[in-house]
Amino acid sequence: MSNDMGDIYMFNISKVEKDDIHEVKKLLSNVWADTYKSILSEQAINKVTTIWHNPKLLEAQCESKNTLFAIAKEHTQRIIGLATGNLIDDKTLNLSRLYIAKEYQRVGIGSLLLNYVMDEFPLIEKIQLEVAVGNQKGISFYTKNGFVAVTSKDEEIENEHMELIVMEKYI
Repeated sequence: MSNDMGDIYMFNISKVEKDDIHEVKKLLSNVWADTYKSILSEQAINKVTTIWHNPKLLEAQCESKNTLFAIAKEHTQRIIGLATGNLIDDKTLNLSRLYIAKEYQRVGIGSLLLNYVMDEFPLIEKIQLEVAVGNQKGISFYTKNGFVAVTSKDEEIENEHMELIVMEKYI
């Protein structure tokens, strides 16, 4: 994998292990803060990254049989991306996370993680997700990968409102 400047990125994709949790939390918190800094207050972001990215919660998610928690690691074993898919029913998967370290965005890692998650659930017919209205990079990525907006909803996060677009892709 290479970027426009000719740099070669070597990485592999695997399932999260317990030993990865603290680095996963760090990546989640950093990317989440960068992605939502123009949408939510710093106070709301700090609260979310403390509660939602709690290591015990992340560990439970990596052990759940209905959840796939995948990571991309570079050759140095640094985690540079992650995706979480949750089986809603036999035919539907919810993509609850897809985050790539800022310096590795737009080189194809997100698409590879998305495909990895879908391949792990070969019987699903539909994958759905929610993306914040102000997250233009995310909306563009999902649209490019065949997702279409089906509805929107308003979510309250730490007493702040965030408009979300619900997107789906039929497989």
